[in-house]
Amino acid sequence: MDYQAALLNPIYMTVGVACTLTIGANSHDVTALDKTVGTLLTFINGGMETVVPAAVVRMRELAALGIAPDDVDGATLALNGSTWTVNAHEMKPSPKGEADGEVYLLLKKKRV
Repeated sequence: MDYQAALLNPIYMTVGVACTLTIGANSHDVTALDKTVGTLLTFINGGMETVVPAAVVRMRELAALGIAPDDVDGATLALNGSTWTVNAHEMKPSPKGEADGEVYLLLKKKRV
């Protein structure tokens, strides 16, 4: 089963928004799911739950741009008229693994 074609592509085509991810001096156009009102994350290792603003991007899209998951930490994300700093990321693998899944960008509002 092609997880991207069956599930993720329709979601990102319907509710995904264009945004700009800036890593250092390089800006990249990506499609994200806007979860900036807050999303519940459970950290398995620590067993802790928290609600944080986030954006979700497909790992396949980042990989096509040459971006590794660790590269997004500290990046700037311009999304729906707001600018955010990516504090950290969490992987959400598909049944085929991390490379076929999504990356949660955990955000903090950037002060101007």
